[in-house]
Amino acid sequence: VTLDRDGAVRAMVGGTDYAKSNYNRAVTALRQPGSSWKLFVYLTAIEGGYRPEDKVEDKPVTIGGWTPKNSGGNFAGEITLRTAFSYSKNTVAAQLGEELGTSSISNMARRFGITTPISTGPAMVLGSSETRVIEMTRAFASVAARGRSVTPYAISKVTTIDGDVIYKHKPPKQVQLVEDYVAGAMTDLMQSAVAGGTGGAAQIGRPVAGKTGTTSSNKDGWFLGFSSGLTTGVWMGRDDARPVGNLQGGHAPARAWGNYMRIAVA
Repeated sequence: VTLDRDGAVRAMVGGTDYAKSNYNRAVTALRQPGSSWKLFVYLTAIEGGYRPEDKVEDKPVTIGGWTPKNSGGNFAGEITLRTAFSYSKNTVAAQLGEELGTSSISNMARRFGITTPISTGPAMVLGSSETRVIEMTRAFASVAARGRSVTPYAISKVTTIDGDVIYKHKPPKQVQLVEDYVAGAMTDLMQSAVAGGTGGAAQIGRPVAGKTGTTSSNKDGWFLGFSSGLTTGVWMGRDDARPVGNLQGGHAPARAWGNYMRIAVA
């Protein structure tokens, strides 16, 4: 899904072949967002007073019997919040969730337009609750809009054959979801994730802010991000949710995002 600054749906692909399956995965399918959900964890952290250069510790943690693992299985010790986000450190997200409260992260996701049920267990920080591609894309677009709400729409107007306007899209009032500085710091973190972190494959030769997402057993791969006024969300996976070998957000989804956005923003 690609959204313009005002929420206009500029592009949408809901499947590989409408004749074979007219199920629109972009707006209907419920899939786990994986680490792309950390958008809401870090927005909550920044609103709660964290800054990109603040120190956090990447170390083994256990919360209520749950022990999150990092991709690669190692721990980096003391790092900045920026580094933790760029390399998608699960242990740091887990600690933030415990400190900030998973219900406040859930409320942040609701504020940004997520309508699907959200678990408030400790593992929710890693994107265990299913969501929709269009809603995740909308959330990222609202960060791009400096924290103001973006509402997707697909029809600008409907006219009769004689040109009489039957319907014209009326933009809803924009709501300030988070302060400008919160959206700014979040954008800064997401630019780092593309410039030198897990989202490197999404570089297009101009500023990009984005986040990868991969779920357990590689059932879902995501890349969501924005550049030059367009916000695009890419999800890859199987309808039967079987694992896909090597499907990680930083691989095929980020590459597809980059190949497409390079042309889309030209």
